[in-house]
Amino acid sequence: MLVSFARQSLERLRPTETTDHGNTVRTYPVTGTTVGGLVVEPLYTREDNNNRTATVTQYRVLAPPTADVQENDRFRYRGKVYQVLGEVQFQPSPTGALDQQVFVLEVWSG
Repeated sequence: MLVSFARQSLERLRPTETTDHGNTVRTYPVTGTTVGGLVVEPLYTREDNNNRTATVTQYRVLAPPTADVQENDRFRYRGKVYQVLGEVQFQPSPTGALDQQVFVLEVWSG
């Protein structure tokens, strides 16, 4: 990852997990922990007008290999809370100097 461009931060909301009648229940905190050294890029947006008016918005996030990110985390970005879509992926660089984690954030509105 180009370190000079990795200047953004997100607020990570990590859930606590409890079990209720055999089901895992995740409770997300109101405030979280700041994760820095990121690049946040617009990835995708579209409207869905089937049975309701809604939009989906996605961002791709490039993070340092040491960033503490899990699939069940949520992140606050520009006033909205996004969920991690899919797995957090590791992208090695040929030299090892620019390794990074890549993940997608998604939010539905409407």
